[in-house]
Amino acid sequence: MSTEYIKPLVSPYSPDETFLELFQAFTAGPDSIGAHYTREMMQRTFADPLLVVTSTDLVLFPGGGRKPRFESYRNRNRGFIEMAAVSHVGAAVPWIIRQREIGDPNWRADALRFIDKLTAVKAVNCEAHWRDTVCVTAYTGFEDKVADLVDYTCAVATAFLKKVLADERLMTIRAQDQVSNATPAKNATAPMPESPAM
Repeated sequence: MSTEYIKPLVSPYSPDETFLELFQAFTAGPDSIGAHYTREMMQRTFADPLLVVTSTDLVLFPGGGRKPRFESYRNRNRGFIEMAAVSHVGAAVPWIIRQREIGDPNWRADALRFIDKLTAVKAVNCEAHWRDTVCVTAYTGFEDKVADLVDYTCAVATAFLKKVLADERLMTIRAQDQVSNATPAKNATAPMPESPAM
């Protein structure tokens, strides 16, 4: 038997740390936007049913302290964290707005932290990352388009959050909806609607 190293057919993979941190800023850990919002809403809606969707499971909490039901539906796949992180951007912004509306004291810190994560992802996002690191067959030949989509999503969300942090009067769901459904004639900072990117 040879002791020579045998190269694996598939290279080891883990999501880029900046994409993972953006994903976690919204959905993972006790200090995430989702955790802050969930705790606040749980206090307000304890008796109501709640459906929680994670990267791998559906969890139904029937309400009133009754036992939850679980259903697994997805395995961890190459590129899932990156795409989920970016697709969550469109949901995270209105959640931050709603946090402020209901008086959650974490909203400003969550917004600033989310801007930091968006900026970090934007810095590592490039065609080579999607081609050489994420390396998903379905993206082959489209890596530049995926990188453009990620760049655009991060840029629009960052610009919007910075704008409303500077002037809280703009911190409304209506203002965020204008960004999500923007056209060049309506909003020069968002040349295409953000919603299709999601």
